[in-house]
Amino acid sequence: MYTWYRQADVCYAYLADVDTATSVMTCNNTLDYLQFDRNGLFARSRWFTRGWTLQELIAPRFVEFYAADWTEIGTKGSLAEQLADITATNSGVLNGVDPSRCNVAEKFSWAASRETTKVEDAGPTRCWVCSMSICP
Repeated sequence: MYTWYRQADVCYAYLADVDTATSVMTCNNTLDYLQFDRNGLFARSRWFTRGWTLQELIAPRFVEFYAADWTEIGTKGSLAEQLADITATNSGVLNGVDPSRCNVAEKFSWAASRETTKVEDAGPTRCWVCSMSICP
């Protein structure tokens, strides 16, 4: 699956539990700029806890995040800092550095807080983390 996601032109991440893009952006009137995810709605999305979405985040060069109403929240590039904080993933990897440059312990830490609902999904998620360094 990693290779499939890596070869994708774009991966679309649909966050069903984030109502609208504006719900994660608030305007700070005194400084006239947007503050991202002040209430933590984006960070608390179930998307960030699911086992298989780690591949969806890391492998593709481009990921676009959408809220439940299909308004765009942002892209992997525009949200790289926030995504690294939320997922504890290496920010360099989110910006295109080959994950094989990271050691297995670091890669396992990315998957540690992720959950799978089926036992058969847990194995492939962990195997993928180990094999990232040897997959073409």
